[in-house]
Amino acid sequence: MSNKIQILQVNSRDISFFNKKDEEYISLTDIARTKNPNDPKDVVKNWFRNRSTVEFLGLWENINNPNFKGVEFDPLLRESGSNSFTLSPTKWISKTSAIGIISKTGRGGGTFAQKDIAFDNNGHFLTNSAYFISGENLKYLVAVLNSSVSDYYFFQITAKIAGGRKRYTKQYVEQIPIPQINNKRQIPYKLLVDYLIWSKAQSNELIFNFFEQLLDAIVFELYFPEELKAANKEILKHLGNLKPLTDEMSEEEKLSIIQSEFERLYNPNHPVRNAMETLDNIEEVRIIKESLNH
Repeated sequence: MSNKIQILQVNSRDISFFNKKDEEYISLTDIARTKNPNDPKDVVKNWFRNRSTVEFLGLWENINNPNFKGVEFDPLLRESGSNSFTLSPTKWISKTSAIGIISKTGRGGGTFAQKDIAFDNNGHFLTNSAYFISGENLKYLVAVLNSSVSDYYFFQITAKIAGGRKRYTKQYVEQIPIPQINNKRQIPYKLLVDYLIWSKAQSNELIFNFFEQLLDAIVFELYFPEELKAANKEILKHLGNLKPLTDEMSEEEKLSIIQSEFERLYNPNHPVRNAMETLDNIEEVRIIKESLNH
């Protein structure tokens, strides 16, 4: 396969990747750039200093690389995490004969990781196969696919694995019926996804939980509009004009918007909150929630 650099767009940011011997390698440098646009190399170096990173990389190499130099790896693991420990990607590769990390020079270069190793800027690792959704209307899809309705449908069609767990594989996710609505109708779903991402990053549990429940509720309305209307539990028409978050805004400006929208909709007298709290009175909603709780 070609080593030609290709581009994957994630959250409006370009992430480079290339194929080598039928394996995809994703740019850690581009992922790091989302955290520090000016010095992504420093972010990558800090990742490599972390003991959990070194431990995980060693585990992956031991499983996938017959030429991995375990003798050279052991002292690196012992020293990792200490204040004096430093480890660059090139040093890791040269010391251990690692194949999961590749360092490329020149245009489009940087540090690349085999797709099962790639991790985000919070240190979350992919330890198994991962599936990416690309194309248009991604935030709308995120809203629907993370809903109770989607979970309920998915659990009806997917096979169980050890311990009764479910695995979100491509063949099953593609079977979930996604309502096709126009861009204007998608707006509240997309905006609430933005609210959730921001409030999650700020560790604001109360606000996050409220907007998560609100998003779940309007997905119920997406699938059961007549049932909610008959029960006088409509939510979308009472949302008003949710204020958007933009990349140009400061964190303080985003906080102000999130806080004001939360206070407006969380008001005990607001019809949105009233509908959310009594949504279980609708039979279809109650059946789905009870099924997921078992």
